[in-house]
Amino acid sequence: DNESVQATATIPVTPAAEPTISIPSLPASITCEEAATYVAPSATYDNGVSGACSISGTVDGVVTDNFTICGGTITITYTVDPGDNCNRGAVVETTTIDVLPAPAPEITVPGLPDELTCEEAAAFTAPDATYTNGATSATCLIDGTTPGVVETDFTESGGSIKITWTASTGCDNESVQATATIPVTPAAEPTITIPSLPASVSCDEAAVYVAPSATYDNGVSGACSINGTVEGVKSDNFTICGGTITITYTVNPGQNCNRGAIVETATIEVLPAPAPTITVPQIPSSITCEEAANYSAPDANYTNNTASQTCWIDGIAPGVVTNDFDQCGGSITITWTAPT
Repeated sequence: DNESVQATATIPVTPAAEPTISIPSLPASITCEEAATYVAPSATYDNGVSGACSISGTVDGVVTDNFTICGGTITITYTVDPGDNCNRGAVVETTTIDVLPAPAPEITVPGLPDELTCEEAAAFTAPDATYTNGATSATCLIDGTTPGVVETDFTESGGSIKITWTASTGCDNESVQATATIPVTPAAEPTITIPSLPASVSCDEAAVYVAPSATYDNGVSGACSINGTVEGVKSDNFTICGGTITITYTVNPGQNCNRGAIVETATIEVLPAPAPTITVPQIPSSITCEEAANYSAPDANYTNNTASQTCWIDGIAPGVVTNDFDQCGGSITITWTAPT
């Protein structure tokens, strides 16, 4: 009555083929900033079998950083865990993306004067500059301050100073630089210090007077100093009647950074030459009335005995006779007159 008998047999079934991981399309290289925030896309895995024997799915990429501001790589690892592979070994695939070096920093030159005087340039200290590459991630950021190094190329006549700022990129001793040049104007003009001079001199002294040297100085020391001595040039404006001598001291343009000459003058009064002395010639102690009636006075010599020709007064003065006698006697007066 529908009775039956059975027999059974068991056949072992081996696990399906292991899956392979298909890595998605990835960039060959990325910037430092991109690497700092890089999120790897998921990969798929599949054993190429459908239905009950299919092993497939997606796995996330794990990013390992091996880069600095100088560049490097990131490694992305995709892993199908044993639990997703029938408890067999994990299936692992890796890929590497190059990381480019961080951009070099740019230096921001601080505000500088349009020009400096020589004195200011001699004491100038360059301000620090800031630099940054503008990166938003700390890993890729290059920033800081850098001191200015001053190179001088000026004298008391002016010139320039050059300032150089250097920022390191942090990689293989590479650096970037920024420079600025500031014109330097000539040093302050000097003033002449006239030495002590007499208020007046005699005519003889004026004729041979040699003016002492004067000094000039702009009151600055070091590279911006303009100083020295200048000779006085004498101009005569006197006669035996007196007058003046003018002493002119000149700092030439070549001694003043090719600017205008600097001139100072001083005037010394010259006294008139001394009046001459008349030497009265020999005359008789007395004469007769008849001799007096015909008397002619001899000439007299006069001189002031100065040493210089300019101040010399000499000559011959005729005698002028004034009679004051009659037949009873009297006198004659002789007058000699010399010009001064």
